[in-house]
Amino acid sequence: MANLSHGLTQGYYHYSRLGNVYSGYASAITPVAYTATAAQTLVLYNGTTYLEGIILGVSCADTVAATTACALGLVCGSQSVGIPIAAQTAITLSGSLRAGGQAAGLSVYKIGTVSTAGTAFIPFYQIGTVAVTSVSESVPYVDVAGSIVVPPNSWVALASSVAADASLVCQAGLIWAETTVR
Repeated sequence: MANLSHGLTQGYYHYSRLGNVYSGYASAITPVAYTATAAQTLVLYNGTTYLEGIILGVSCADTVAATTACALGLVCGSQSVGIPIAAQTAITLSGSLRAGGQAAGLSVYKIGTVSTAGTAFIPFYQIGTVAVTSVSESVPYVDVAGSIVVPPNSWVALASSVAADASLVCQAGLIWAETTVR
């Protein structure tokens, strides 16, 4: 397969056409702090030795207001070799963005426990304490344009800038491409 970074700024059509772009959707999740290992939400895990995941975009919307203002974003980290993601909860919906395409090589979970805490956190969304019925929002999509790479034995997840707020409930989506390790 051609180098995925070639043409990222021109769009993702070529990679979707080849069946190498996937999405994962998680409903009714409560993101935990980026420093946590337990119960990370919307976890994309690369347990392969031959693929890289390239994060293309993320979307998130709160459906029940938080009692503590926070930021939500993506956290990434490495996973101990030979130790899979524990305490997995099946993703709400996941599949190829090519209709009828092949299954993803990377694993995506609604909730999963990672073996080591994240090493990088990038906040994208501001979550306030105002009731969600009193604000008019669309579900924002952030195009990260392949800037986050998930090599073998690593993961990326949706996380909060503060400890888990049990009152916050959101839904989120992740779009990634897969390419062979070079």
